[in-house]
Amino acid sequence: MDVDKELQDIKARLSAIESGMNQQRSIFSSYVWPFVIGFVVFLVVILVTTGIVHFIRTQ
Repeated sequence: MDVDKELQDIKARLSAIESGMNQQRSIFSSYVWPFVIGFVVFLVVILVTTGIVHFIRTQ
């Protein structure tokens, strides 16, 4: 009986850890991804504007 109880305890701990990791993942996806996408868009805009300015100056 003790072994069965220990197994249930381990399973409960694992599920708690798993749910905690899922929470962390949702926090990561909701906060980090918009920042990364915004940063990439920002870089692309800077590259495009510098390219246009360079193109206009060379003509």
